[in-house]
Amino acid sequence: MTIEPSGSFSPDASRFVIRTITPQKNSVDIYPLDASNGYKINSSLVSHLDYEANDLVGKDVNAYAWCTGMDMNDGDVPSQTKRKMTAENDGEDEENSMRKVSQRGDFLVNIFDDGKIVVFSADGKGIVNIIRFKEKLKGYAIDGPYIWLHDENDCLKKYEYNKAKPIKTFHLIEGKGDVELRLDSTITTNGITYLVLMSKSEVLIIDPTKRRPSTFRKYGIDNPRWCDITNDGKFFIHTIDGTNIFDLETNQMVQNFDDNTCVTKIYDDLLFCLSFENEILVYKLKERNLLCKIIVGAETVLDFKVIGQDLLIAWLNVNEPNFKLISLDSIRGNKEIILNEAPKSEQQLVADGTNGLAEVESKNEEPETQKLIKEKPTKAEQTELSSLLVKELAESDFRNNTTAVLELVVSEKWSEPKIKSFVTQKLQGQDIILKFTNLIVIELQKTTDNKEILSLWLKYILLCKRDQLNTSSNKSLKKNLKHLKTSLRISSETLPILLSMQGRLEMLKRQASLRKELSELDLEETTGPDGIESVVVNEGTEEDNLNTSSADIYVDATEF
Repeated sequence: MTIEPSGSFSPDASRFVIRTITPQKNSVDIYPLDASNGYKINSSLVSHLDYEANDLVGKDVNAYAWCTGMDMNDGDVPSQTKRKMTAENDGEDEENSMRKVSQRGDFLVNIFDDGKIVVFSADGKGIVNIIRFKEKLKGYAIDGPYIWLHDENDCLKKYEYNKAKPIKTFHLIEGKGDVELRLDSTITTNGITYLVLMSKSEVLIIDPTKRRPSTFRKYGIDNPRWCDITNDGKFFIHTIDGTNIFDLETNQMVQNFDDNTCVTKIYDDLLFCLSFENEILVYKLKERNLLCKIIVGAETVLDFKVIGQDLLIAWLNVNEPNFKLISLDSIRGNKEIILNEAPKSEQQLVADGTNGLAEVESKNEEPETQKLIKEKPTKAEQTELSSLLVKELAESDFRNNTTAVLELVVSEKWSEPKIKSFVTQKLQGQDIILKFTNLIVIELQKTTDNKEILSLWLKYILLCKRDQLNTSSNKSLKKNLKHLKTSLRISSETLPILLSMQGRLEMLKRQASLRKELSELDLEETTGPDGIESVVVNEGTEEDNLNTSSADIYVDATEF
């Protein structure tokens, strides 16, 4: 399956869906969008897709996507999916309830791990259709109102979004038996919709419209990730290393971009690329130079979509999405656009000569807490480190001799861009990838010193080598990933409790401090006639004090 973004716009950009599945929350939030108010969020209008209310498990959702429905007649309502949708429908029969949510518009398709496909209404309040798939799914694709499914037996089935039975079924001929080949998407050109299938080393374009579906085009491309097509028939294959552009009519490559990004989208003559650094890089087709860079800051970009002559961007701000509309004219006219500038770090404050300098200097005055400034490794050192790791990975049996590999992996000379580059370009061979990933997972569970760098390794392996992580061929990796997932789940469930305890302890500590300050309000420090530091205890009224003695009572402070 293609790696799904955590949020996505509906086809008409009238809604935005974002997953918020946590141990404490098992739902999806659907935000209605209104261009007239500048796409500002109104929390009272947000609807929630509650899986538990529909006897579903949110964590089992493998992916979700939007499809566009068509008008339905009463006779089109599938009997297999007749059910009550909401509490408001309690007094109505199930068939009428189904017809109410089955109307023209956008619908949210949920793909579950067990092969079940559930189609919800756009607001998430009703179920339109349930497709029960017995075989294990390898891939899926959405084409308007149609849902294509690809199973482990290399059978492809076409469904309407509101029908439980397929309207077309066929088996693959070319590529049949390739466990890595999976359906990824659809493309439409010259009035024909083609199916795009990918493996780790090739891309197939299948024409399903013929009586016997056949291969239309075949490309030998390593590590393909996304595909798209322009109005004039230019076919884009986005890989880990860049984007290759082919002319479908001549079957020749016409252009390529070395963009090294995670998501690409095409509109008119513009190519939009979302980088791993949360920057949207915009290129003009037929030109290699960068047209514009859109910087969103430290927040995570969820999705972006061209609407008319504007680009709508969604990013995560704390726990809800924010939206910003930028005109394409502004993009064409500016080299750089900053939407949400992140606060400056201490290093930037020092460089800028701002007020942060004094604070940094005061910290540097405490040698016991000062961290040593590490020298930045040279490019030659990082290149040598990469070469050594490649050699060790090729020679290691990953059983008894793992010390040398681990020492290289946790070296301080690695940077995040260098780790990403190594994983995408030099970590090759499924057997090595599986064993190396298993080693990283094992170390993550038993070490505390190198969790940060090991987490980066695992992050980019899962992101860039997901297609080659077939755990069925490596039982040890499957077991260790399961243990890691369990540990992370337990940690995420425990963290809110620990934070709550920390807050209470801080409050008790502050209360104790306040009590101590209040108890010392009646104590007045003085100095005795012989220079001895003493404390005068004032109790009672002034008249009572005069009756006790004409001399003050001094208490030696050293006794306390």
